[in-house]
Amino acid sequence: MAAAAVLAGEVCVKSTKLGLKSKRYTSFSGRMRVKAGLQSAQEINGSKNSLKTGSLTVEDGFLSLVSVGINPMLLETSRQIKEEPAYAFDGGELVHGGLIFRQSFSIRSYEVGADKTCSMVTVMNHLQETSLNHARVTGVLHDGFGVTQEMSKRGLVWVVAKLQVVVERYPVWEDVVEIDSWVSSAGKHGMRREWYFRDARTGRAIASASSTLVMMNRHTRRLSKMPEEVKAEITPFFFERESIMPDDDKKLSKIDEEESTNVLTGLKARWTDLDCNQHVNNVKYIHWLLNSVPASIMESRVLVGLVMEYRKECQKGEEVRSLTTIEGHVDADADDDVECSHLLRLESGPELVRGRTTWRSRPLANSANTGEFA
Repeated sequence: MAAAAVLAGEVCVKSTKLGLKSKRYTSFSGRMRVKAGLQSAQEINGSKNSLKTGSLTVEDGFLSLVSVGINPMLLETSRQIKEEPAYAFDGGELVHGGLIFRQSFSIRSYEVGADKTCSMVTVMNHLQETSLNHARVTGVLHDGFGVTQEMSKRGLVWVVAKLQVVVERYPVWEDVVEIDSWVSSAGKHGMRREWYFRDARTGRAIASASSTLVMMNRHTRRLSKMPEEVKAEITPFFFERESIMPDDDKKLSKIDEEESTNVLTGLKARWTDLDCNQHVNNVKYIHWLLNSVPASIMESRVLVGLVMEYRKECQKGEEVRSLTTIEGHVDADADDDVECSHLLRLESGPELVRGRTTWRSRPLANSANTGEFA
C-alpha cells in the first residue's frame, strides 16, 4: 500500500460567448463566506439530483457529467447552466450545493518540460492540491493529508489503493486550468475521489482521474475499517454518482525482471520524499515509475493513460527498483498507441506498485505549442 490521499469536490460549468467561466465570489482576508439559503448536502444528494443511467440528466439547472457509457470529456461544455457557488475562499470554491470543489491554477514556467507542456507529475500535483483544499474548505481537514478529527483520534490516515488517469491534452506555460473534484463511497470502508480537469478559458477537456482510497493505521501501518464516527464526518460531502470514468479492470501483471525492457536501480526514499503522514507521497511513485521508461518512448510519444495499484508503502531509507516492459512490437513510424507495464519494488523484494501506461504519438510539428496529440 502507499501514498497519501484526501477528500474531494465537483463538476459544473457556466459558459459565456468568450468561453467557459465560473461565477465566483470574492472572499475577504482569505476567510470563507457562506451564502444565505444554502441547501444542505443531504438535500443535494436527494432525488432531485438523481442520475438516469445511460443518459444525461439536467435537473434544477445542473448538468450531470457522469453517466454510464458516456465520457464526460466528450460532452459539450458550452451550455448555459445555472450555477451558484455554495462557498468561496481564496483559490477555490464549493459549487453544486457544496458537493464539488473547483479551483483554478496558472501553469508556471517551471512546470513545463522540453516539449513545452507540463508533465503527468505536474497534473497529479495539481489534482492533489485541489483535493487538500477541498478538505480544508469543507472543514473536515484536521491533521495531515485529508485526516479528519475522528481519524486523528484513532491514528488513521488515507492511502491510495488505485489510481486511473486519462489525458486529452497537456497544458502549456501560462494556460489557466480549472479542476473540479468530488468524493463518493467505495464499498463499505473506502472512498473514491475524482477530478475533471479543463481549460478555464475555453472549457476544453484536459484530463480526468479517479482514485480509490482506504484507511491505514499510522501506528501499526495496517489497513483499517472505516469507523462509524468517521463516516458521519465525511458522508455529508459525498457526491454519489457513477464514476467519471469506467473502471479499468484489466489485470496488471507482475513483470519478470529478466525480461524487462528497462530496469532502474539506486532509487531511495529520502526525507524530502515524505508527506506529512510520514510516508512517501503517491506522486513520487509516479515519478519513479516514469524514470524507467525508455528514452525512445519518452521522446517520440506522449503519456495519455495511467493505471496504478499501490500494494505496499515505502518508508524513509528504503531502496527501490523501477522496472518497465514495452508490450508488443513498437514501430517508430506508426501512430498506434504503445502500452508499457511497470513494477516498483523494494530491493529487498516486496512489490510497492504495479502499473500500466499508454503512450500516443507526439504532437505534430505545427501544433507543438498547443499540447494537441497527433
